[in-house]
Amino acid sequence: MVIPYRGRIKVDDHAAHRILGLPMVGEHINYAKNSFADTYEEFYKVFNHENDQKAPTFTEAENWLLGEGKKRSDTLWLWYWLEFAINSFLCPTSNPSLCVQAFHAIADIEKINKYNWRKLIVEKLIRGITEFNEVGKKSVSGCLFLLTVRWIIPPCVFLFTQCKLFCFCPTI
Repeated sequence: MVIPYRGRIKVDDHAAHRILGLPMVGEHINYAKNSFADTYEEFYKVFNHENDQKAPTFTEAENWLLGEGKKRSDTLWLWYWLEFAINSFLCPTSNPSLCVQAFHAIADIEKINKYNWRKLIVEKLIRGITEFNEVGKKSVSGCLFLLTVRWIIPPCVFLFTQCKLFCFCPTI
């Protein structure tokens, strides 16, 4: 990726591993709409939207987590928290609702740690930037935290001299 006045920065699986601490192995998470049709029904049931088939908003999920969810420590709480984290931090979009596409990866609690989350995060970020540049979207989707940290850290050169830390960073 090339950023004006900064140059080329590499956003890849290794960067996601270093910055977010995600493991470097795991199964690919298929985010294609046809790959998780079996979890649609479960998603709407978990989030109490089986009648209207609408995804809950972030506000609904946040209210549940801060209200009823405070008293729980079960699978339902974990689903709410993970959906909120994935959709707001790891793979955010400009949509104000939670994404049913993320649910298939967390529906089976035993498989959550077997997925390649860093690859998904990098793919979604690169797709978001590409859509912004080429399609003309008004916002960038993807983990902007990863992009920001990746952009800030490389200009800093740390020197350890006589137990002192000097940081030479570009100034504004």
